[in-house]
Amino acid sequence: MKNRLRIIAIVLILLCLPFAIKTLDINLEVFPSVILPSYSQPIKIDKDVNLTKYELYAIDKTGKQKKVDHHKFFNKPLFPYSNWIIRNNFGLNNPEVKTHRTVRLGFSYTTRSKTTEAEVLKTKKWLSKRLLNQGFVDSFLIVKKNKLILSKETRKQKMKVFINDTIFQLYK
Repeated sequence: MKNRLRIIAIVLILLCLPFAIKTLDINLEVFPSVILPSYSQPIKIDKDVNLTKYELYAIDKTGKQKKVDHHKFFNKPLFPYSNWIIRNNFGLNNPEVKTHRTVRLGFSYTTRSKTTEAEVLKTKKWLSKRLLNQGFVDSFLIVKKNKLILSKETRKQKMKVFINDTIFQLYK
């Protein structure tokens, strides 16, 4: 009986603690997959949806810009995190200090980047190797940021708008 109560208490703590933290501030959610963003209702969409899509390009041996195969570039373990990695510039030029402010509690906290120059060089070598594996020149990686507009009626892509591109020079 004691073991059963202990297991129930542990399960309740594991499930209720993330919910309690999320009620304090939505940015402090521990397990996004446990608590859905719209709870049990479907998300209401009353206008077109805008999504951001990142595409990788590189220079091939003939000097032309071609699209990099996203799946081959990141492999299986990294693929689920690829958009986050790209959005954060592969960790190559992140700001040193970031300040965050909670919504409901109203306090601020600061985080500092712990990226060293050796880690940046290691990342650049990894990126170069990934480009060489696909037959590209290993000196430049281009990230194109596009905005996809999905129609509220058809739920299909209505328009694709180019926003900007970022060129990473892997050798200086």
